[in-house]
Amino acid sequence: MSMINDNPGFDRLNYMLNETGMTIREMARTFGVPYHRGYSWVKQAGVQTRSRGQLMHDLRGNHIELTQFAKEALYGMLMGDGGMYSQSPYSAYFSVCNKSRGVIRKTYSILRRYGIEKVGRIWKKDSGYGKTWVLATRSYAEFLPIRQQFYPEGVKVIPEDLRLTPTVCLYWFLGDGNRTRKAGLRLATNCFTAADIDFTIDKFEDLDIVCSKHKAGIRTDGEQAYVLYIKRESRDDFFDYIGVCPLGFRRTLGHRWDRVVPYTEEKA
Repeated sequence: MSMINDNPGFDRLNYMLNETGMTIREMARTFGVPYHRGYSWVKQAGVQTRSRGQLMHDLRGNHIELTQFAKEALYGMLMGDGGMYSQSPYSAYFSVCNKSRGVIRKTYSILRRYGIEKVGRIWKKDSGYGKTWVLATRSYAEFLPIRQQFYPEGVKVIPEDLRLTPTVCLYWFLGDGNRTRKAGLRLATNCFTAADIDFTIDKFEDLDIVCSKHKAGIRTDGEQAYVLYIKRESRDDFFDYIGVCPLGFRRTLGHRWDRVVPYTEEKA
């Protein structure tokens, strides 16, 4: 190829470097010029180049278009036993565990409906709290902002801007909720701080759902753990808000919806 002396210009260089994935060296070779001239062209044209890792991720990484429902379902799962983890600066993957294989399989069927694929098989592990079934998804670039939202400093928190929509609350309750002996409901929030739980209680109060927090042992970091209780006078309001138990979960989790003791003021 004959050497080109004139700068090809921003549009052509930007296309070659940021859309086809070429390096500056490969671009220079294409034009038959030495590397230093190709580098000079890029600087003169003002083309912002990405790292090789970013280019390869953009070209070959997994991408997904998350619907609002899929995002809210993930948020709810993350409020429970779900986690969002990252092995690269460009993407993250979702993982969730449950003692019931059926619950995990149904969870995956919901994720797959929205294009989220798992990695390998659903497997069984000893978590230290008994045997659990584990699901892990592929890494997606679109999961990274969710990871940053829930793990701003590497430890899972309840995001202050999280909206407790019916879908978020439903999947939170499916993953980490249960009934109490006093006809109320419990949401396991053991891994979150007291401050996280306090502002979440405020969010529930905005929905006219009355909650309180109760001590629940000590967290692994040595801090006091708490669980969130939905009081029995708000139990039916909570169920009205999240709706009925989804069909695929009724065999294993439907008992959480059984309203065997309807609340009345007289029984308070």
